[in-house]
Amino acid sequence: MRREIRQLLAADIFVRLSGLAYYTVFTAGIYQLTGRTADVGLIGAATLLPALLMVLTAGRLTARLTARRTLIVFNAARVVLFAGAALLPVNTMTVLVVAALNSLIHQAVLTAKRTFDAEVLLEQERTPYNAKRTMAGNVLLIVAPPLGGVAVTMLGLTWSLVIGALLGAALMPLLAGLKSAPAAPHEEQEEEASASVTASLRHLFGMPQVLSMVTTYCLVVIILEVESPLMFPFAEQAYGLDGSFTGLLLGLGGLGGIVGALLTQRYPRVFSESSLSWMIVFDGLVFFAFTQADSVLVACALFTLLGAMGSVSIVLVEGAVQAHVAPAHRPFVFSTMQFAGGAGGAALGVVAAYIAHATSAKSVLAWCALIEVVAGLVCALVWQLARKREARVTPAVAVAAEVPESRHTKA
Repeated sequence: MRREIRQLLAADIFVRLSGLAYYTVFTAGIYQLTGRTADVGLIGAATLLPALLMVLTAGRLTARLTARRTLIVFNAARVVLFAGAALLPVNTMTVLVVAALNSLIHQAVLTAKRTFDAEVLLEQERTPYNAKRTMAGNVLLIVAPPLGGVAVTMLGLTWSLVIGALLGAALMPLLAGLKSAPAAPHEEQEEEASASVTASLRHLFGMPQVLSMVTTYCLVVIILEVESPLMFPFAEQAYGLDGSFTGLLLGLGGLGGIVGALLTQRYPRVFSESSLSWMIVFDGLVFFAFTQADSVLVACALFTLLGAMGSVSIVLVEGAVQAHVAPAHRPFVFSTMQFAGGAGGAALGVVAAYIAHATSAKSVLAWCALIEVVAGLVCALVWQLARKREARVTPAVAVAAEVPESRHTKA
């Protein structure tokens, strides 16, 4: 593994650890201040609009600063934010404002980081790197939220912010040591001119296969965000078990995710872009079977399998965006994917929780599974149509190339 790849992985772990841990810190901080469970939803509301703002501006921002500079500037901004917030009196408004600004910063940092990855990775390095990144992400999903909860409970919000500022400052030398891939001057000009949301959407609609993959990915990660808070009432309704069983399920899902990432790296020919749609269909069917399972052991096995398939999907879509999306439009695509799996998905999770309260968590999760199956079938249909179109276009291009050549021969 190249030294640069190790640096990318280390930076990714630090960045995502901060995001996952401090979302828990702010959520727990709000609950400590007010003591009302309903106020926890305020964090989701506070983080939604700033993250959406970054989705709309990521392309132009990254084109103007470059991905590396965006990464460094916004990481420094987080250090300043946490250090300044630690000096302020702790109250509900302070926590909400800091959480909102941190959401914007985290969205920018992760988007820039994924864009930078796509710039510097060689073609043969993409799948191994994405697999390792996904494995690390699954470990962080298990470890980071408890770390945030322990920090705010034992140390308080102020000292948690101080630690966050110190961690961000410690990350700065690593980010500064990252080397950018050389870009041609005309490519930089093209990025500056065509990094708007409208241009990025046109670019995506010109690649129906990639568009279907990204759209399906966003839908799946939104379902995952909806699923997480509903697992607690689901465990009680389906099996009469408490939150410890939900923790076990989420841990098994994380372990399955690690295995799935390893399989993607080990068998790249088996797990390819063209197989993604059917994998999503199978994932939805397994998810539906999980919601209907009567046995605890069967539920544990199915949830582990769900974690594995989720990791495979992430690796495949990340690789497709890195390989096929033009550099100018990657920030928008990556930012949209991040928004779906973060603030956007969490906001829909709150809505789903209200629906589940009126009906049941089991029925909401079952409908999510069926939606995922339909999304996979639509993605498969798009792939089939795109392949037929390519099959028709290729002979036509060959004939068009032969005609001038035959005329030149006669002359």
